[in-house]
Amino acid sequence: MAAATATAAPPADPQRPRLSKAAVVGRAIALADAEGLDALTIRRLAQELGVTPMALYWHFRNKDELLNGLSDQFWSEIDTDVDDAAPWPDQLRALLGSLVRVLREHPSASQLLVSGEKQSPAALEAMEVTLEVLSRGGFDPQHASAVARNGPSLTTHDISSCDDHSTLCLAWARNVWRARV
Repeated sequence: MAAATATAAPPADPQRPRLSKAAVVGRAIALADAEGLDALTIRRLAQELGVTPMALYWHFRNKDELLNGLSDQFWSEIDTDVDDAAPWPDQLRALLGSLVRVLREHPSASQLLVSGEKQSPAALEAMEVTLEVLSRGGFDPQHASAVARNGPSLTTHDISSCDDHSTLCLAWARNVWRARV
């Protein structure tokens, strides 16, 4: 009786780390920040990661899902831990300062934060905290929601002309306060 030979899978390459959703998003952000969102394609990202494009489809069905993954990461980098004892303008300044920091660290973030889906837990958390801060500041729900929805777009348009994010935040908060009256 002949010995049966089992076909074993080739051993995993110890030099190549296991591809994870976080690794894909991280490399996609690095590529988008360095070369712009237009340079970010599934094929190019796969090449950067040393895998086939099909390997990426395991984590993201298409480029839109990938962009939502990037947007989720950007939203999660915004520090929403505000000091409840601080006056509301300081709380708003802290939130906006964190948003400005993310926008400066990631040139590709502004387009995704303004136009992207805002349904991730991190995006909802940022919106909820902003609404709470504005409510403590006396904003009615209608004006507070308008500010929370439009905050990222207002900030991204003004950020390039402002060297000091606290100046930007104060000017933006003053304009928001005037607009509510």
